[in-house]
Amino acid sequence: MRYNSGIRIGASLASSAVGSAAVPSGFALIAHISVARDGAGDGGHQRADSCSRPQTRGSGSFIKSIVAAESNFDASAISPKGAIGLMQLMPATAQLFGADPAVPAQNVDAGTHYLRILLAKYHKYRDGLRRVIAAYNAGPAAVDHYRGVPPYPETRTYVARVLYYLRLFRNERA
Repeated sequence: MRYNSGIRIGASLASSAVGSAAVPSGFALIAHISVARDGAGDGGHQRADSCSRPQTRGSGSFIKSIVAAESNFDASAISPKGAIGLMQLMPATAQLFGADPAVPAQNVDAGTHYLRILLAKYHKYRDGLRRVIAAYNAGPAAVDHYRGVPPYPETRTYVARVLYYLRLFRNERA
């Protein structure tokens, strides 16, 4: 999956320069993901108000929760460990999905694809969603090794934060 670079400011990502290849089958973009870059008062940071979502009930809230916990919707966020963008993808992970992590649509698309893989892997467990969230943060190897959420304070805090946002965003919709 390859992408064209660039996003038209204020345009829906679905009709932006990334084209139809930016969204894998079964996915849609929330109506208007406006990515603004206006140097006024925000230090030139890009912010995305929404994100890519699977077309299943409630999953938009899940993706939004991950983005909130990872980057607080700041498309230009870079972690001390080198994770980039809305879904804080490591460059190697983004490369696996053929994405440029600095391009918001590609970042969300690759992160969403990775979450789909994790959901497929952990769906059979009673605590599957917690495992998916933990694996997104600490990696599947750690989740498999500990047979659940690893005992790392950062990961446990992350899981709790994502679940908090998930409840918050689901209640927003109601």
